[in-house]
Formats: sequence, structure tokens, C-alpha cells
Amino acid sequence: MKIFGWVFAIAGAVVLSGCSELMSLHSFVGDEDSAADPGLAGTWKSSDDEALIIVQQAGAIYSITYTEKKETAKFQGRLIRAGDAEILDVVEESDDAFQIPAHLMVRVWPEGGVLRFTFLDSKWLRALAAQQLASQPSGERTLITAPADAVRSFVLRYGADPKAFEGNPSVLVRQ
Repeated sequence: MKIFGWVFAIAGAVVLSGCSELMSLHSFVGDEDSAADPGLAGTWKSSDDEALIIVQQAGAIYSITYTEKKETAKFQGRLIRAGDAEILDVVEESDDAFQIPAHLMVRVWPEGGVLRFTFLDSKWLRALAAQQLASQPSGERTLITAPADAVRSFVLRYGADPKAFEGNPSVLVRQ
């Protein structure tokens, strides 16, 4: 019964968090690691005008509202610095008792009126996570099940590496 419950929990986390191919069961940013960057706060619009993202800052915690077409999702983010990289630990806020919150790694580059971001989920980073951390693969996705301290060390070590993401970052413009 315990194995079934664990498999169900992992499957739920992977299915319900469709944004990234690498996620963590545990937060990788603790109170002692939280950083703040006032450049993240604001109202941002995608270059194709399809998505609107509102980021509000309260100390070291970011409330993020994402709206695209008629769909809205709310997230909470905490920022950590890995070298010169800023990485948000983003988790969806939900009252659904059957949804397990999965923490996504999002690298951000706030630069005045532009915010670039990308998910840290490259094949290279997923392979490292599978080698170095307790994790569970599911198709192309990987759920890291390792404790928070291990995930934090992993993000601090590899999060700033350009190989941690694939393609070009998405671009948002301040409104």
C-alpha cells in the first residue's frame, strides 16, 4: 500500500506540473537563502501579447499571477543566487488536496523594462539530477525526490551553467 501511495503521489506531481521537465518535490530555497530583487516585481506581458504576468514582492517572497487567454494560475516564488544567476523556486498555489506542489527551477534575468526567463530542465541537467539526486523519471520528465538541502546544493552548483537550459529564454516586457 505504501508503494502504491508513493507512486500515485509522484505521478500526480509530474502530471499536474506541466511547465517543466525537471521539478522537485521539495523547495530548494530556504529562509536563510532567500534573496530579493525588486527588478522582478511588476506587470509583464509576453512579446506575443498572449500572456500577462503580475509579480508582487513581499520581502523575499514573490506572488506570481499568470494569465493567458481565459486561464489564470497563481504561483509563489523564492529567489536564490547561484553565482551571478538568479533562480526562482516556483510552486503553484492550490487548494486542491489531491495536488502535490512541485517546485520548478526558473532562471530569471530582470533588466529594466525586460524580463527574460527559462526553465532549468535541459537534458544535461536532468541527466545530472538522475545521477546525483534521488529522483523518479516519468517519460521525458524527472521529479527530484531528494531532501531540500541536496536539491539546494545541486541548484547552487549547476544552476548558473548555460547548459542548464535549452534554447533561448522567453522575453517579457514591463507594462
